[in-house]
Amino acid sequence: RKKDLVKLERGEYISLGKMESVFAHVPCVSSIVCYGDSTQDYSVAVVIVDPGHVPEDMRKDGEMAYVGNPAIGAFVQKALEARAKESKFSNKGEIPSKVFVAGTT
Repeated sequence: RKKDLVKLERGEYISLGKMESVFAHVPCVSSIVCYGDSTQDYSVAVVIVDPGHVPEDMRKDGEMAYVGNPAIGAFVQKALEARAKESKFSNKGEIPSKVFVAGTT
């Protein structure tokens, strides 16, 4: 990555490295990449999920069952929001508004 700080559409600066280091400790997240665009007012996270930390009723067979799954994405997003609250993120842009599940470990 060339820059760690990104200025969002409303002028907020977010640190993608800070976001990734905090969210990497969420149990259901095996790996995460955060992205911000100056033409948008939100950030996005691309996540590799650890299926061992996904609720039993959401577990599926095979990695492709997780990719792009909106239920898994919503579960991960709630976990990220909780972690952001624990870490006292003050900037709304530092909490990913969209989460895309790219696979499993």
